[in-house]
Amino acid sequence: MTLEEKEHDRLTEATEIIFYEMPKLEQKVRDIQAGKLDINSLPEDEKWCIYFRYRHEEQTAELIKKLYRKEEGIMRAERAVAGIDRDYLRAIRKMGEIKNSMDRAQEKYEARREGRAEGLQEGLQEKSLEIARKMKDAGRPLNEIAEFTGLATETIYQL
Repeated sequence: MTLEEKEHDRLTEATEIIFYEMPKLEQKVRDIQAGKLDINSLPEDEKWCIYFRYRHEEQTAELIKKLYRKEEGIMRAERAVAGIDRDYLRAIRKMGEIKNSMDRAQEKYEARREGRAEGLQEGLQEKSLEIARKMKDAGRPLNEIAEFTGLATETIYQL
């Protein structure tokens, strides 16, 4: 038994294609908003076209509300779309939180790395000064001490 048979649908090779001229649909929307045309007089397919075409436009918000209050299928579609919108916004917020967390972690990592580099540099400087003191105490010439430690001769002289 196929899926189509389980759902009691019969598939045929015939396909119905409906074309809508958008300027005429736009005129109908204007007529409905002006009170010249009743929404109930529209065929169901035109109601769906209006719903899909104008769902996100502020100037037709009231018309769309009337459509999904009167048509159960459009109401279900609106609920599904609203759920998707909420899920999308929730996902965007979560992605923002993750990005912020990653940015903070990266900043901490960079700060630690810079701190370590500074600490290492200070440690090397202190070690060079210690070696220079010992070499100076041993009576080594200033230029030799400067060559081995990388310190300026003025710094070595002040030790």
